[in-house]
Parts: sequence; C-alpha cells; structure tokens
Amino acid sequence: MIVAAVPGIKPEDVEITFESDTLTIRGEFPGALENVEYVVRERRHGSFVRTVSFNVPVNADGIEATFEHGVLTIVAPRSRKSSPRPSRFSRSKQLCI
Repeated sequence: MIVAAVPGIKPEDVEITFESDTLTIRGEFPGALENVEYVVRERRHGSFVRTVSFNVPVNADGIEATFEHGVLTIVAPRSRKSSPRPSRFSRSKQLCI
C-alpha cells in the first residue's frame, strides 16, 4: 500500500502510471493566489513526481487507487507471475472516489 498526501489537488489532476516494476505518481500543486501578500505560506506549489519500485511482481490489472480528503491511497497486489507488458491507467480507473 502506498499513501501520499496531495492537499489542494483534484483527483483528475493526478496521473498514475505503472510500467515494469515502477509506479509513478505525477501532479501539480496549485500556485499562490494572485493579489495576495503572504506573511507565511506553508503550502507547496509546482509540479511533483514520485516513483516507487517494487522488488516483487505486481498484478498491474489489480492496482486500485482512492482519493479522499487530499490523501491518495494506492493498493498494488502481488502477482503470481511477472507480466512484461506496460500498463497505463485511464482517468476513470485511475482514481476511485
């Protein structure tokens, strides 16, 4: 299981891909509000990429992702055998809300 905090990002703005043994999460935190002078700003902004490499075979068809209250949770079940084909999740399968 992978859990990532992505506050302020819409589920449709997060991209998840799985190829070979690597899961990649991409997205972009929104920028600062215009015409606002911050005293302190504790939120990140800009694009991000996180990769996770698995040392065991993963069932690419069984990967599920949920997004709730700014927390992305991905479950990647083990596979009985390794699958050499790359997988790309469509947005509808990518995040289940």
